[in-house]
Amino acid sequence: MKQLLALLFLAAFLIHCHQEIPTPPQSAFSIQGGNCNAPCEVTFTSTSQADQSYTWDFGDGKTGTGSTVKHIYSSPKTYAVKLIVNGEGGSSGSTQSVTILPPPIASFSIQSNSCTAPCTLTFTNSSQHATTFQWDFGNGGSSTQTTPTQQYTTAGSYTVKLIASGNGMSVNTQQTVTIYAPRLYLDLPFATMVMIKGGTCKLSGGAVYDWTVKDFYMAQYEVTQRQWQAVMGTNPSFFKGCDDCPVEQVSRKAVQEFLVKINQQRPAGTPKFRLPTEQEWEYAAGGGAIGNRTRFGNGKNIATPVEINYNGSISASYSELGINRKKTVTVGSFAPNGLGLYDMSGNVEEWTDSFYYSTPLAYLATLQLSYFPSIDGSTVVRGGGWKDGPEYCGVPSRTYHFDPWNDLGFRLVASVD
Repeated sequence: MKQLLALLFLAAFLIHCHQEIPTPPQSAFSIQGGNCNAPCEVTFTSTSQADQSYTWDFGDGKTGTGSTVKHIYSSPKTYAVKLIVNGEGGSSGSTQSVTILPPPIASFSIQSNSCTAPCTLTFTNSSQHATTFQWDFGNGGSSTQTTPTQQYTTAGSYTVKLIASGNGMSVNTQQTVTIYAPRLYLDLPFATMVMIKGGTCKLSGGAVYDWTVKDFYMAQYEVTQRQWQAVMGTNPSFFKGCDDCPVEQVSRKAVQEFLVKINQQRPAGTPKFRLPTEQEWEYAAGGGAIGNRTRFGNGKNIATPVEINYNGSISASYSELGINRKKTVTVGSFAPNGLGLYDMSGNVEEWTDSFYYSTPLAYLATLQLSYFPSIDGSTVVRGGGWKDGPEYCGVPSRTYHFDPWNDLGFRLVASVD
């Protein structure tokens, strides 16, 4: 009997000891809202057992407490999230990863924000973190291509919208394109000619010569990209996207083809367009007859880059330092000279119809220089351009070119019959 009681007491004691040993916690948790676009909120819920307190490490330097916590991630990345739970039986930790995705960025460029109808524009998609695209071209056309093209046949202003989607999120951006109605060449500004009254001037080029110039018409502006496109159907310019900037990168041969086309269309009895001779160009640029001459083609004797588009980082005794725009600007952006001619100095150099000689030989004064073979096969250009210093933009300055450059254009003249 005594042995039985002893055994029962021992069993009760062992059972009591076993019941008082705490169960170690087991850390575990669930994630709601992962794989979202930054910034985004993620919810973490502990599913641990035998837990009493919770410490969270969200992997971005931030921490939290509680069985259920919410945390906002602001940067795209994969983060290691750790939960440590504490209980009477000790502590336990577990780790999971949560991925925060970059938001899509909608972006695109257009080969030109304006053109003359009918024209086809290419839209270059530069969006990031996007996989699908929806285009609305504003004219009833749409596309899901990455980089589409669209034809515009009617004049007007159109809003082009791009919706870029990726990682469960959509963003949009938009730009405006302007489509101009087709125009005949006579509707274009180069048909605005100034009557230049003839006279005598001194043309310099190593020596000074008196030249007699007959009455002629000269265009107020250099031929623009819009005008060239309307006649030729192409735009060779380096600085595209500025329809009213001067056309450049045109060879002398291409200019002659341009002249052929517009002269074929001109009404009967109207003067024939051509390039100016070197004499005509300098006469007009300097302001006309002797007594009205100026050093620069804007009617001034001192150049400043605020008033002429030239390289303002190059100095000269008769100029001021300043802006270097490094590109062409819209024709007529600055004041004209006394004859109403714009940009006779700077913006782009201008082709003439004269072959280049080291000096404008006096015995050729009354002859058309273009009828003679060139000494070196090149053609005189005048006026200087956006990349030139002031010494090349003066009225007396003369140089030559064989090939087209991105600072070389032209303007038109016509004879007075």
